[in-house]
Amino acid sequence: MDIQITPDTLLSDIREEFRKRFPNLDIAFFSQPHTAGQGSHNEYKITGDVTAGEAGDPDKKGTLTVNGLSVVHEVEEGFKNSFGLYAQILRKSGDIWLQTITTDHKTLAEINAMGRNVIVEENQTPEEDSYREQE
Repeated sequence: MDIQITPDTLLSDIREEFRKRFPNLDIAFFSQPHTAGQGSHNEYKITGDVTAGEAGDPDKKGTLTVNGLSVVHEVEEGFKNSFGLYAQILRKSGDIWLQTITTDHKTLAEINAMGRNVIVEENQTPEEDSYREQE
C-alpha cells in the first residue's frame, strides 16, 4: 500500500488508511521521538485533527510504501525520515492497544496476525467434546 502524504494530509486519514490494510493494528503519532525497542509516552500523543505538516516537517511530501513484509521499526523510521512524523505502531490485544516495543523487529503481517489470534482465542466456541447429546 502506498500512503500519499502532503503537509495538508490529516493524521487521522493516515490512520484510517493504515487500519483498512491492517485491521488488528493502529498507528499513533507523537510530538517526541522514540528509539526502536522503546515506547512513546502518552503525554506526547497527538490527538485531534492535526495535519502532517503541523505535526512533522511542513515542507515534506511524498509516498511511503507499506506492506505486510514491512518491519515495524522500519515503518516508524520511514515516517520520521520522510515526513518528520514520530509514529508508533500499536497491536490489538483483547480490549487494549499495545505499543509494539518488543516486536519492533517483526513484520506488519506478523504482528497483525498476533492481534487476530488474540481476537480468535477470545471468541472461540467451546471445544467439540464439551457438547453432549441427550440420551
